[in-house]
Amino acid sequence: MLLWHWEHQRERKLYLFGIGTDYRKLKYPMLWYDILHATEVLSRFPEVHGDARFKAMLATILAQQDDQGRFTAGSMYRCWKGWDFADKSAPSPWLTFLVCRILQRVAATDSLPSGQPQQ
Repeated sequence: MLLWHWEHQRERKLYLFGIGTDYRKLKYPMLWYDILHATEVLSRFPEVHGDARFKAMLATILAQQDDQGRFTAGSMYRCWKGWDFADKSAPSPWLTFLVCRILQRVAATDSLPSGQPQQ
């Protein structure tokens, strides 16, 4: 369903959840339906790693890294203001860890898209 929704994002919202700009923003904790949460779940299934839709989701995340391979929150939940993963002005070690953990799972199947974080 997650991959199908990504594929048909312009055609349909599922249960009023769309895949727009807010969906693509990195945010934590994983409370809502967004790209980081969806890829975290999907990355646990090796049979998905080679899927073009999953790779497109990863590429969307990787496009948000800075020149040092770090990731910054694109959105925040007000109650978490002050935590590094909710700071939209500076890279977050925690968000960077979360993305790297997803990429590590995928790397085990040699299915990483180009643009992976720098070592």
